[in-house]
Amino acid sequence: MGNLTCEKSHLEAEVNSNTGSHVAATIKSATYTNAAGEGCASTIPGVVKFTVKAMTSWCLTSVTAGSANLRNGACGNTGGRMKFLWSFAGSECEYQSKAEAINGTYASNTEPLTVALEEKAPFEKIRQAGFMCPEEMTLDAKYFIETPNGAKLKIS
Repeated sequence: MGNLTCEKSHLEAEVNSNTGSHVAATIKSATYTNAAGEGCASTIPGVVKFTVKAMTSWCLTSVTAGSANLRNGACGNTGGRMKFLWSFAGSECEYQSKAEAINGTYASNTEPLTVALEEKAPFEKIRQAGFMCPEEMTLDAKYFIETPNGAKLKIS
């Protein structure tokens, strides 16, 4: 079918807890764009804009030293599977993760804090409006965590 490549992402989050060695943050919104802030590049013909389903929030948690996970729902109220909506050329494709959590890793005491999710986290199609929606997709993501004013964060 093709590849979808997004060079930038913006996640708006609220820190729910931070003990210095354990962090939990509710991600309230997420958008993905190319470097210019427009639709993501694709090998599929037409302009592609990759967006997260608006009613879904996520919980990003440091589980143990060096490992993290991303789950559906606000922290303290997680459940279900993560959902993505991507649209292009009049079509919409909605996907949900096959697993309850997407695992990842980070390096302690580094700035900026970088969370790398597992490679090729699998998602399955749950709704299609239009054409050209593959039955499955995978997600590879790396997030550089900073505050709205650009301050870098780290986990000890």
